[in-house]
Amino acid sequence: MVGTIMLILLCQVMSIVAQLALKLGMRNPAEFRTSRFAPLRIVLRPWLWTGCGLYLVGMVLWFKVLSQADLSFAYPFGALAFVGVVLSSQVLLHERVSARRWAGVFVILLGLAFVISSGSSTAH
Repeated sequence: MVGTIMLILLCQVMSIVAQLALKLGMRNPAEFRTSRFAPLRIVLRPWLWTGCGLYLVGMVLWFKVLSQADLSFAYPFGALAFVGVVLSSQVLLHERVSARRWAGVFVILLGLAFVISSGSSTAH
C-alpha cells in the first residue's frame, strides 16, 4: 500500500505543478488582447505545453493507481492538489491567501487523514 500511496502523491504533485505551469503560461493577459494572433500566441506558450504534458503523464500514472487501489480510497487524495496549489500560490506566485482559505485547507487535510487511516481494502 505504501507504493500505491507514493504513486498517488506523485500524481498530485504533477497536478499541482501543472496548475502552476498553466498559470505562468497565462500571465500578461493584456498581451493576448492586443493582437489578432492572440490565439496562436497562447498555443505557443511553453508553460502551457508543460502544464498539459504534466496532466497527460499524471493521467497515465493515475491509470496505474486505479489498478491498485479502491477508488474510494485513492480519489480523496485529489484534495491534496487543492492544498498544494494554495500553498504554492502563496509561496511561489506571491498570492495573498486569507485565514479563511487556510482554515479550509486544514479541514481538507483533516478529512484526508480520516481517509488514509481507513486503509484501502483492495488486495493486489
